[in-house]
Amino acid sequence: MSVDFRGSQTNVFPTLESTWYYQGNFNRTVWYPIRDAADIPDRYTFHDLRHQQVALRIAAGAHMKVIQQRLGHKSFQVTADTYSHLFADAETDAVNDVNKLFTEQAVGV
Repeated sequence: MSVDFRGSQTNVFPTLESTWYYQGNFNRTVWYPIRDAADIPDRYTFHDLRHQQVALRIAAGAHMKVIQQRLGHKSFQVTADTYSHLFADAETDAVNDVNKLFTEQAVGV
């Protein structure tokens, strides 16, 4: 399903009557059955899946701007403020990448 996340009123899960779920109804009719079938602990909310996919994208090297657009955040700053803690190893990784580059050049690889 292709969804345009840029609109502030975009909803992903319409009801059978083509209206929109209220959060309680969504949880009861959609999320809880999925969560239970997948043996996901009760403490996890549907919104936690949003954060998890961001964490996986960051771990895979996705650029923050791409993440911002995917989440539909109005500004880059909102995304950075929310998820920058997941880039804790970014400085170390960047230094290691540069060192590897210089080492390869020195060795002639």
